[in-house]
Amino acid sequence: MDEKLIINARKPKGELGSKILERMNESHEKLAKWSVSHLNTYDDEIILDIGCDRWDKC
Repeated sequence: MDEKLIINARKPKGELGSKILERMNESHEKLAKWSVSHLNTYDDEIILDIGCDRWDKC
């Protein structure tokens, strides 16, 4: 795999980073919506997804 792609996937920046983030958001949307559907929240509440900065520690 291309080294630039691997590095940019970890800390996205520039045009390639924007494309990577767009793709990540699209691929994670279904799971995120499913997860949130199991929470008891009010309409005006905000949910913060802090993610995970290390794949091997998630």
